[in-house]
Amino acid sequence: MCRQLVCLMNFVLLLGLTTSSQAVDTMTVSGTPLGVSSVYTGAGEGSARFNINDIVDLGINNYRIWGGMSRWEYEDDDGVYGSPTIAEIKANPDVINWAWWDNAMTNPPCGSDYHWSDCPPLSCTVNARTIFQQLKDNNVKVVLTVRNYEEHGPAWAAELNPPNTPEDWNEWWEHVFATVYWLNVRNDYRVDDFQVHNEPDNPPQGWGGTQEEYFLFVQYTNDAIQYVYSTYLPGRTPQVYAPVSKGRSWVADSLINVPDDFDIVDFHTYSATGDWSGHVQEVHGYINQYGGGRDYPVFVSEWGTWHENKYDTERFTVNCIIKNILNGCRPGNDYVYGSQIFCLYDWATYGSGLIHGGETDPSYMPGYYGMRLAIRGVQGGRTTYETTSSNSSLQAITTEDGAGNISLVVNNPGRATTVDADLSALISSGTGTMWQFGDGIMDEVVGSPTLDNGYVVFDVPSLGAILIQFGGAPPDTNPPTPDPMTWATVPYATSSSSIAMVATTATDASGVEYYFSCTSGGGHDSGWQDDTYYEDTGLQAATQYCYTVKARDKSPNQNQTAESTVECATTLESEPEMYVNDIAMTWYEPKSNYYAARATVWIKDEYTSDVDGATVTGAWSGATTSGDSQGQTGQDGKVTLESKAVKGGGTFTFTVTDVSATGYTYNPALNVMDSNSVSAP
Repeated sequence: MCRQLVCLMNFVLLLGLTTSSQAVDTMTVSGTPLGVSSVYTGAGEGSARFNINDIVDLGINNYRIWGGMSRWEYEDDDGVYGSPTIAEIKANPDVINWAWWDNAMTNPPCGSDYHWSDCPPLSCTVNARTIFQQLKDNNVKVVLTVRNYEEHGPAWAAELNPPNTPEDWNEWWEHVFATVYWLNVRNDYRVDDFQVHNEPDNPPQGWGGTQEEYFLFVQYTNDAIQYVYSTYLPGRTPQVYAPVSKGRSWVADSLINVPDDFDIVDFHTYSATGDWSGHVQEVHGYINQYGGGRDYPVFVSEWGTWHENKYDTERFTVNCIIKNILNGCRPGNDYVYGSQIFCLYDWATYGSGLIHGGETDPSYMPGYYGMRLAIRGVQGGRTTYETTSSNSSLQAITTEDGAGNISLVVNNPGRATTVDADLSALISSGTGTMWQFGDGIMDEVVGSPTLDNGYVVFDVPSLGAILIQFGGAPPDTNPPTPDPMTWATVPYATSSSSIAMVATTATDASGVEYYFSCTSGGGHDSGWQDDTYYEDTGLQAATQYCYTVKARDKSPNQNQTAESTVECATTLESEPEMYVNDIAMTWYEPKSNYYAARATVWIKDEYTSDVDGATVTGAWSGATTSGDSQGQTGQDGKVTLESKAVKGGGTFTFTVTDVSATGYTYNPALNVMDSNSVSAP
């Protein structure tokens, strides 16, 4: 009957006999997958508010935090400029004043983590611990901006804007290391995504150096981040974003100059029309030309508008917000891996946010509701299907999530219309849910349309959007099997400071992840992970630790099993300690007027015996900055490491940054020396 009605309406329109000005447009959904939708859709935080309920309600799955020295190192953390050195931190991270960092993250000035923008704060009293914990608890990815200096300072850091001297670089490397280490090693907030500064091509945002100096800044920043992960978080991979620029030409220059020091191409776009397509295509062109065949993901960390009150209208919402979110889901040179609209909350008292007002009087703009509708329909890397219309003004896309739910999103910047959509290539029957944005309706359910042989008819308001969802498979309400969870291998000691364990491989149609909990002894929880294996490290020797494990599926319901039995293990007795007994330096001339140095490092244990098979890692500085050198000691406990050759020579310094050997614990406090130098010729 529904199909007959639509045919009759179309026939009447053709005859010119309709009494309504509203036309009927056709729409066809292909059954062939087109690609995947954007994986991440998020927002920047604004400068004065945080409410996790807004973030959850909007449905964003990533959130931009403006980190950096002005926020968490508003004064030099130890009061000694240039200290500690990079080598000292690598040798022993406890040379950092962790009491400062704990206090800055827990008891910020004025009682607010937003003190950097306004002190006393406009409305929001919240610390960094609360922000990061609540975002983690709600599975919202943090993308963290790290900055040395910006328009709010801090004054003491102006000296390293940009870093030039060894003391400058010590301060910056320490800040990045401390930020990443505090978030993920001292705590477990799962912050793995880091942006290198913000708009370095836009001086008012704080970067005081040249483009060439920014590239060196990227390298040092990436080095500090990677060092934390490779040393303390094996198995986890950070993502570094650059150039985070206002202009797209910096993307090309970054790909040419520092291609191996960042993972995700990040840029900003504020098109006069609100449409980001041309800028996204330009950036893809640079990746295709200069990316060396590497498929860098494209991330737009600022878009929309920074102007006041633009998000207050349905017109801007349709022509910018919904349009860009849908465009970013198209394949090829239109595809956007992730994005963050600017911004969720107002910037101070300037009404540039999706949400105006303070903590006690929030006002949600039409842009907020239009974005929420679009997110519900496309977010999360869903399978997409080409959706074509007889009306070229309509913008539409169809997605299918992992549970088989079909979502059709239609965005309409033009006249009101009736749409007759053919979804028969994907689904033929069922009753769905329809949400509307526009015509005074702010993302509300307006109907339950029923498919007739795969067809559905609905109205789309002018300057509005429609989302229709049809359920696929029934919702997953069952936890993985086995339930309660069981052990494949109960916890067992692997060293004096680590205990490993293996969960039974659980099964669930939606996929499975595991959570290991330390219930006694003061160890560490794993967080949710895909691997059935977990090793808890950084434990005390000869100490008992007890654990349980549970599993949950990856369905929207995240159904959890009951916890396993409690099982315990005791770490091994303390391993003998080893130390650097000597660093003997010599130089040589490999060719005329080129000089290099050798450092022979001697490792002994606490009983003064030579340590065979110890891996020694160190850094060269002075005449050469050839990076880390590594080698393994022989039966005499010695290993010789060589620098690169330098024309004309100079002073070569070698600093031991780490020593590792099975059955031993490296204690740098016992070192006879940490570094030594030789001058050549």
